[in-house]
Amino acid sequence: MEPDRKPADPASQREGHCPIFGVENGAPAIGLGLLLILFALALLLSGPPPDVTLLPAFLFSGFGAVLVLLGIRR
Repeated sequence: MEPDRKPADPASQREGHCPIFGVENGAPAIGLGLLLILFALALLLSGPPPDVTLLPAFLFSGFGAVLVLLGIRR
């Protein structure tokens, strides 16, 4: 290592990266969010009674929407 060269700060290198996968664009977060929303729809359209599947479907779709919004903001 050269004496006049400082090592890069790891916090500055991570700036602008996807919070989930560490890439610069938000495409992986958007894809994961859409996949979670599809899982929520599959739960709602499946056979068990809605009272059993409503809470997990709500959680999947809510977290999926958050990931899509995070990906779009990048």
